[in-house]
Amino acid sequence: MGISDLVLKKKSPEILKALDESPTHVRSLRKRIGGSASTIQTRIREMEEENIIEEKRQDNFPFKKILELTDLGENIADIMRNFEGLEQKRMIETVAFEREKDKLKWPLLFLFKHGEQGNTKIQKLTFLGKHELGIQIPYNFNPYQHGPFSKELAKDMGKLLTLGLVDPLENQYKLTEEGRKLAGEIYENLSSSEKQSIEELEKYSKLSLRRLLNRVYKKYPAESGSPNV
Repeated sequence: MGISDLVLKKKSPEILKALDESPTHVRSLRKRIGGSASTIQTRIREMEEENIIEEKRQDNFPFKKILELTDLGENIADIMRNFEGLEQKRMIETVAFEREKDKLKWPLLFLFKHGEQGNTKIQKLTFLGKHELGIQIPYNFNPYQHGPFSKELAKDMGKLLTLGLVDPLENQYKLTEEGRKLAGEIYENLSSSEKQSIEELEKYSKLSLRRLLNRVYKKYPAESGSPNV
């Protein structure tokens, strides 16, 4: 689920609108917008996790905890006031991408330099880029059915789809024209060592999926779990 989907879920628009007008505490927010307390609490938690809203303690008595929009939340509220439909959705995801660009750029760059890749191979290339080539990639991996797996990376591939930067093509990810242009711009701004590390991944990207998985299982057994190839 992208951020644009979250902010359009039940009660999310009302929460954003209310906090855009003025910060407030949870009880007051529930009175202002009405509806299920559990739904409102769930939306608050979800938007806090995405750094759209945050909870702060008032500086003055009675020192209550209040909710307010973050900079990202303010940008999203502004977009929702002024745009509708697909344009609104795309603009919200674009704002979210800029916030997470340092993370989302890596799968884009791997597709840019090594061509179309499937889900499992993207996971393994990203893992090897981090653990074998020392690229500073902010994804954490856990053992799963086909070796090291990052839930956050899988989620981010969905974000790139929503943004129109990648296309699914017969179980493969392929950069769109827009995605290729953006990835090229990002690549040109990388350091020489980062470019070299990304290019070194070619020795893995050329392997068949089975050979790649066997290599990962053999070299990283603790991170891979039980083989399922």
